[in-house]
Amino acid sequence: MSIVDKLDVFKQIEGFLGAGVFSKDGELLASGRGSTLEMEMVGALANNLIINAQRTAEELGLGGSYGVDISTLEKANIFVRCYSDKKVSFNLILICEDKAPFGMIRLRLNQILPSLVEDIA
Repeated sequence: MSIVDKLDVFKQIEGFLGAGVFSKDGELLASGRGSTLEMEMVGALANNLIINAQRTAEELGLGGSYGVDISTLEKANIFVRCYSDKKVSFNLILICEDKAPFGMIRLRLNQILPSLVEDIA
């Protein structure tokens, strides 16, 4: 199954706006079908968010972070999950309206993230 096919699982979530896989530098590697956002722009902007969140967690002595969840004033949620090992590093980003079920989203993110490693490596 391709990366795009794996990202299509997110389209089933109510309020889906976009999903993508990005390099650690914010470069778009794959975007889910049906994304209503400019995913290239999402990657570039979210990359700064991820770097700052990881730096903050480390400076607070809490260790690195594997993800960031943000709720916006425009009633949207941004979910970022980071993956890194000796072979590959990437970020999985999902953006949904705030009516989307958080539990289902987190479950899907955790299921899909490891399955992407083989495709990206």
